[in-house]
Amino acid sequence: ERICNCGCNLNYFGDDVSEQLVYKPSELYVNKIIRKKYVCRNCSKNGTESLGPLIQSAPLPASLLPKSNLSPSLFTEIIVSKFMDHIPLYRMEKIFLRHGVEIPRATLSNWTLGVYERHFHKFEFLHKYILGSKLLGIDESSLKVMKENSSQENKKSYMWLIRGGKPARPILLYIYQPTRSAHFLVDYLKNYSGVIQVDGFQSYETHLGKNEKITLVACMAHIRREFEKCWKSNKNTDAKIILNEIRKIYLVEKEIRILKLHELEDYSKIFEIRKMKSEPLMDKIYSILEKYNSTKDPESDLAKATRYALGQWSKMKNYLIYGESYIDNNMVENGIRPFVLGRKNWLFSGSPRGADASAFWYSIIQTFKANTNDFYNGFLKLMEGLPGCKNSEECEILFRKSIGWD
Repeated sequence: ERICNCGCNLNYFGDDVSEQLVYKPSELYVNKIIRKKYVCRNCSKNGTESLGPLIQSAPLPASLLPKSNLSPSLFTEIIVSKFMDHIPLYRMEKIFLRHGVEIPRATLSNWTLGVYERHFHKFEFLHKYILGSKLLGIDESSLKVMKENSSQENKKSYMWLIRGGKPARPILLYIYQPTRSAHFLVDYLKNYSGVIQVDGFQSYETHLGKNEKITLVACMAHIRREFEKCWKSNKNTDAKIILNEIRKIYLVEKEIRILKLHELEDYSKIFEIRKMKSEPLMDKIYSILEKYNSTKDPESDLAKATRYALGQWSKMKNYLIYGESYIDNNMVENGIRPFVLGRKNWLFSGSPRGADASAFWYSIIQTFKANTNDFYNGFLKLMEGLPGCKNSEECEILFRKSIGWD
C-alpha cells in the first residue's frame, strides 16, 4: 500500500484528522467510608469506663441528610434533573433503574424534602439581598397543590417569583402561596424601599401602591401585547400605529442594553438617554391613546387595549424617572417560565410542604443558572459544603464562592 503505481515508495507528509462526539453514560457507584475502631483493653478489663468511651473512632463526615446514603453528587443530579430539566421523579426512578440501581420515587421525594427542611434556614441571607435591591420584579403563576387545607377540590395555588439583587448578580426567589393575593408581600417587603416592576394585576396596586417607600413601574410588554392581539385578530391599522411607536422606544432600550448601562449600574446615564429619546415618544403615544379613547367603539378590541394602556400609563412613565428599572418585566417572566415548563411534566405538588420545598430548590438552581454558565458544578460545590455550615453567615460565604461572586 505504500508503493506508488510508478513503483516508487510513498513518503509520509501529514495526517487526515476526523472527529466524532462520544457520549459516556453517567455511572452510579458506592463510596465506602471506612472508620477504624479502637478499644482500650485495659479499661475494658478493669471496668474503668468512666475515664472515657471504651471504643473510639474518627467522627463520621458531615452529611446532607444523616442516616441516609445520599451523596452531594447524587443529590445535585436529582435537583438539576427535576428543577432544571423538568424530569418528574417517577421518570428519574426509571432512569436510575436503567443504570442498575433501584431508588423508589418516594425515596427521591423524601431526600428532596429532607435536605430542604434540614438546611433551608441557612439561606435567610437571600431575603436580605432582596430587601437591599434597588429594583424588584414580581410575577406569579398558578399551581395545583394536593392535600391543601381547602374545601375547593380544583382550587389554584400560586408560585410567586421575586427577582432582585444587582443587574450583574441577580437573585431569583420563588415563594409558594395558597392564593393569588399579593397581601403576603406587605409583610415580606415591609423593610423594602425602592422600585417594583409588575404587570397590570390589580392586587399589586391594592397592597403595594399605597406604600410611600415603594414606586410601582408598569410593563410595556403587557401594553404592547394587547395591541398586538388587536392587530393579529383584525389587522387594525390604528393598533399598528401604536405598535410602531412602541418599537421606536424599544430601539432606545436596545441602545442602553448594548452599552451595558444596567450592568454598570450607570442609572443617571440611562435617565438622560430616556429623557432625551424616549420621553417624546411616550408623550406621542399618550396623545394617540387619548384620541382613540374618545372616538372608538368602547367594546372593540382596540378600545379595550387602549383602556388597559391608559390605566397603566402613570406607572409606565415611572420607568423614565428611575434608571434602575427596565421597560418591561420580561426578565421576570423568563424566570417564571422554567416553573411553567416543569409544571407541564409533574402536573402538581403532592402537599404544601412539597410546594415550599419546590420553591426553595427553584430559587437556588435558577439563581445559579442566572449567574453562571457552570451552574451544575457550582451547585455541586454548594451541596458539598452545605453540611459543614453551622449558620446563615457561613452558608452565605459558601454560596458566594460556589456561584462565583468571590
